[in-house]
Amino acid sequence: MVISFITWIFSWIDFIVVLYIHFRSTIRAAIYIVKYEHPGVQIKTRRQRPQPTTKKLPEIRVRDFCQIKSKPKEFSLPKLPNEILIKVFNQLDKDSLFQSITVSKKWNQLAIPVLWKSTTPTRPIRLIPSFSNLDRKQLRLFYDDADTNFPVHLTCYGHAIVNLDLSLIASSMDDHTFRYIIHHCPKLTTLSLSNSRTITDESLRQLARSPVSRNLRTLILQNCRHITDKGLYSLAKSCRQLKTLHLGGCSRLTHEGVDHLMAHLGKNMQELYLNDCTRLTSRTIQSVAHHCGPELQVLDLAHLPFKHQDIAQLVMLCPNITHLNLSLKKPSTSRNTPFNPFQNNPLDDDHRLHRFAGLLDSLANHGIQPTLSPESTRHLESLIEQRRQRDLVSDRTIICVAKNLKKLRRLDLNRWSCLTDSSIRALTNNSNHLVVVGLLGCTNLSDAAIKYCRYLNVSSPSSSLSSFCSKK
Repeated sequence: MVISFITWIFSWIDFIVVLYIHFRSTIRAAIYIVKYEHPGVQIKTRRQRPQPTTKKLPEIRVRDFCQIKSKPKEFSLPKLPNEILIKVFNQLDKDSLFQSITVSKKWNQLAIPVLWKSTTPTRPIRLIPSFSNLDRKQLRLFYDDADTNFPVHLTCYGHAIVNLDLSLIASSMDDHTFRYIIHHCPKLTTLSLSNSRTITDESLRQLARSPVSRNLRTLILQNCRHITDKGLYSLAKSCRQLKTLHLGGCSRLTHEGVDHLMAHLGKNMQELYLNDCTRLTSRTIQSVAHHCGPELQVLDLAHLPFKHQDIAQLVMLCPNITHLNLSLKKPSTSRNTPFNPFQNNPLDDDHRLHRFAGLLDSLANHGIQPTLSPESTRHLESLIEQRRQRDLVSDRTIICVAKNLKKLRRLDLNRWSCLTDSSIRALTNNSNHLVVVGLLGCTNLSDAAIKYCRYLNVSSPSSSLSSFCSKK
């Protein structure tokens, strides 16, 4: 009994001592914190230690130390306006742009649209369907197989593309792929589908219904042989900003489709390529001249059945043309075949009359009057009448072009066998801005014509109007 009482007494004493120690420590800690946070406050305590005589070090508060230590180090960049940075990025090459997107998040956001502004995919584009229709397993497999080379389905890339050239993947392009692209690239202004022979009118219908049609300015459909007049009707409905249209090699187009298109879009058209559209007629050229007017600057009519009156009307209504291609078709037989205008010739009639007209003009320029038999004279008069009725192009056509097109820089006259030296002299004397002239296959020209062109660049067989216009 006594032992238990003594144990109880000691337990209480121990508890009181521990409580005293904790209480005293708490008070001292509070006093210490108040001293360092408010140095001017004097706390009176029972015992005051003497102040040290040494110089007091500067006080560093614990809170300030924690804030300094936890503050992250930031790489400081010049705070330039976004407009200036974008102008700088537009002057950089691709290698520099790739380095710029790794500098900071801001630079990445500004440089990616510049980097993707003009792009040319080199591999077939995989179509990525809606992820809502895929389960988890299919989604994982699809991510592994997604085409990271051309991720237009991502907004930061697809919405940045302005100029898109699909000519390198023409063999894999079809209507479904085209619809996928225009859905994810709504800001396109230039689109090239050259040699995409599986593209049909359905693609042009989808294009006309998409937001792309409101901003599209350049459309290249060269050698898209499945395009018909229906596709042109779709373009005429909504592509009001179209200024450059390449329809070369679209052999299914007819006069009705081109005439309808020019009636709606001709007033804004600046560059038009109709070469090798085999179903077009001379009425098509007259329609182009009537609807396009002074806005037209580049026109390619190579291998079309144009007449003198068509070209004369064209150059009067469209005086601002700077590039004009009037190349004729290559004859079906060898050019080395001896030519006799008074006998049946294997060349086609138009080409035969062209060469005959050139021969007559050459004789007239040199003051030579041929002596013919009555039968030959009648045959000659018959050929002259055929030439007049067919209204074929000749030297007078070139003289008309030279007098009306004062801004002409390039003129292609390949395989004009009717040309003579006088027309070339008139061309060089009247066209002060002429730089390039195509004279391939002009067999009636002499060395004098070459002298007239000594300050010009006479085009070679491999040159073309399209390649020249891309360098202007």
